Amino acid sequence: QFGPERRQDQIAPCSLEREVRTRDGRWYLLEVHPYRIGIESTGAVVMNMVAITSLKKAQADLSRIQERNVLAQRVAHFGVWEWDIASGALEWSDTIEGFFGLSKGDFGGSYQAFLDMVHPEDRTAVMNAMQACVEQGAEYDIEFRIVRPDGNIRWVAETGDVQRDAKGAALRMTGMLRDIHDRRLAQAALEENQHHYHRLFDEAPHVICLLDAQGNIRENNEVAKDLLGYSQSELYGMHALKLVPETAREAGRRNLARLLGCELLNGENCLLQSKTGEVIPMEVSGVPEMRDGVLFGARVVLRDVREKK
Repeated sequence: QFGPERRQDQIAPCSLEREVRTRDGRWYLLEVHPYRIGIESTGAVVMNMVAITSLKKAQADLSRIQERNVLAQRVAHFGVWEWDIASGALEWSDTIEGFFGLSKGDFGGSYQAFLDMVHPEDRTAVMNAMQACVEQGAEYDIEFRIVRPDGNIRWVAETGDVQRDAKGAALRMTGMLRDIHDRRLAQAALEENQHHYHRLFDEAPHVICLLDAQGNIRENNEVAKDLLGYSQSELYGMHALKLVPETAREAGRRNLARLLGCELLNGENCLLQSKTGEVIPMEVSGVPEMRDGVLFGARVVLRDVREKK
């Protein structure tokens, strides 16, 4: 509308730029430029409108995806990171900063800042694992402790891969970090319970045998070996009825059938026979062991009744 004679230098730098939406929901980028008529005055403006509805939709979709990713990371207790190997710059997702006890934006943003927060006893292992991944292509998958600013120590697990150029030189490393503190605490508690259980198991004054669903011995304590004269390897896998003398085999078979039929045994009289042929009067109690509603085996305790005499 300003005519073909308009020169390029008659358009001043953009003085207004706004995103606007029409009533029907379409988006436009509005640019308004002052237009000079003559040398001294400004008598008009040039308005330029660019349709950006598709761009706005893409931005909204991306924002929703990012929000979902952040939520997923928080729920699943993991975050993502990227390390520029040449510069040492390290980018963390917000979730990782939370794992390390930092507020958003407080992380120093470097590989060294990360190492400074790794537990001193684990730092060398982390550095060696990363170096092996970068230089040798080894798998980077490690669990280690971190020390938060408040002194709290927590366990994390980290995995990563290296991106390389066409010549194989390492450019950057990307990966994922997971908060595994609760799992490590549960694992430690389980190991302690198992240690306590095995100590009681081995120190019990009576014969204790764990049977499988067919009646074979899958575990026994030291008293069983000492009393019966068999080695651990000999007892493992032996059917329980082989420890019963022939004269008492039928009664032993009935007791075993009851136990493996999910009945309790409580102080039943029985006989065992040692490797040397000695017949030993015993008192047997047993409990069936179920897993997911299916018979897994049984726990059996046998007491030498000669102690009563």
